[in-house]
Amino acid sequence: RDVQFNFTFTPTIIYDGVTILVNDASPYHTIADLNVPGVTYCVVFPSTAIASGLAYLPHATPVIITGTLSDLPTLVANGTCQAGLNTMLGLAAVKLSTQRFVLPLLDRSPMGYNVLQDDKEWASLVRWVINGLIIAEINNVTQANYGSLNASNLSLEAQNILGYANGVAGSFVSGFPSPIPANFVARAVSTVGNYGELYARHLESIVSRAGSDNALYTDGGLLYAEPFLPATASNASRLVQTFGQTYSAVRAAGVLKCGVEGSDPIFGVISSSTNASGVSIDLCKAIAAAVFPEASATSIGSYVSLIPVTAATRFDLLVNGSVDVLTSVTVESLGRDVTVQSTYTRPYFYDGQSFLVLANSSVTTIAELDQEQYSFCAGASTTVFQTARAYLKNAKAIPTTDNAQSTEMVAAGTCTAATTTRASLSRSDEFRVLPGVIDREPLGIFTRGLDSQWSDLVKWVFDGLVIAEINGLNQANVLSYSGTLDEAVTMTGNFIVADGLPVPSNFIARAVSVVGNYGEIYARNVESAIPR
Repeated sequence: RDVQFNFTFTPTIIYDGVTILVNDASPYHTIADLNVPGVTYCVVFPSTAIASGLAYLPHATPVIITGTLSDLPTLVANGTCQAGLNTMLGLAAVKLSTQRFVLPLLDRSPMGYNVLQDDKEWASLVRWVINGLIIAEINNVTQANYGSLNASNLSLEAQNILGYANGVAGSFVSGFPSPIPANFVARAVSTVGNYGELYARHLESIVSRAGSDNALYTDGGLLYAEPFLPATASNASRLVQTFGQTYSAVRAAGVLKCGVEGSDPIFGVISSSTNASGVSIDLCKAIAAAVFPEASATSIGSYVSLIPVTAATRFDLLVNGSVDVLTSVTVESLGRDVTVQSTYTRPYFYDGQSFLVLANSSVTTIAELDQEQYSFCAGASTTVFQTARAYLKNAKAIPTTDNAQSTEMVAAGTCTAATTTRASLSRSDEFRVLPGVIDREPLGIFTRGLDSQWSDLVKWVFDGLVIAEINGLNQANVLSYSGTLDEAVTMTGNFIVADGLPVPSNFIARAVSVVGNYGEIYARNVESAIPR
């Protein structure tokens, strides 16, 4: 769907999955019980549940119906078929009291809104309304209290979604053009409530949110939102449609130019032209392996150009074509999404912002830093600088070139603390990382302009690394896989890649064969510092 249709999928609003419905009295209690000759299951056409049934119940017989979802429980109850397949939330709303589910879920079915792919401004507005409803719940901003909250007592993000900047109502700069107001999220909350209120009103009686994927990330669920930070310009940048240009240029050049970290022990260290390691570098190689199927694990180095970037240079290098993709430590935010000539594809590492002090410092908590005698250093062109300055209103803020300079200034006694994403803070015995984080820092992969073909390819290469791990495919076995798992078969060959992606059918397998699946990348680069 992503590559065949001219749509952009906005943030997931509901995490669901295909499940199996049976009668309480049926003898079927596991998926294996149903996967035998003679068992029939009903599925509505058209539906992604058809593919799930064929993959996970290959020995059972599908009964394709052209009715509606609400017909399935009756067909199962009257014996037309022994089971019914559809998404759990859909079936939960219509199932009979004498019926139950056979778990686990057969697949993942994330639900979201689709908007036209070439209208970046509209897609961004829809995206940040949804993110805003989630952020409102995180910060306890509700339909009842949104208009009576004291901004001075709120977190930076809560102030932002209410339209405040520096304590002044209506002064938040979202980057959206007029007439979108500064408090556009607050207006949405005033109309329908925050995400939690929506869920309670429509879904809680069907599927309890507690303990489910639809719980907030702070409660063990998957519901998450990128930081709601302001734009640096008052008007949204109009992106130019450049469909297909990046892929064609990379193929013609014979090399993929990646903006990566150059001196971060976790995300990227470049010792020489032939010796480099780190998450950002592995992701670059994975994308290159998909673009250049002739590359192998031993030859991939000749197909990539690793270009170290800084917070000040990374987006300029991406926009002007000096790099084709940005895999460095870069956080997505509202302001960047709306005003920077780039597209955020996928988060590859969920981090948070923390602080580093000298090992012998008397400071033991982040809150202690909020005093006039203390100072903090952070990259001048980073979201962490904005967030720290808002969080530590009394401490002196000292902008630096990058995290390395911030760390050096702490060592020299120029700054009390350095702040950046938790994973990028030094682990040297000379320093100590303060406990806790002050915000969310999802590190992501960025592409240039509105080249949806290139963005789709980059996005699905990363997703493929995750799906490979889910399905037990790794660097050692991916090219020799001979199993029957649906997604594994899809990634290793015999797969129709839509016309939008001019790559071989096993482009994910090629990527995994070069760098491994996501779990292997994490284990190699991150696990020793931050256990997964």
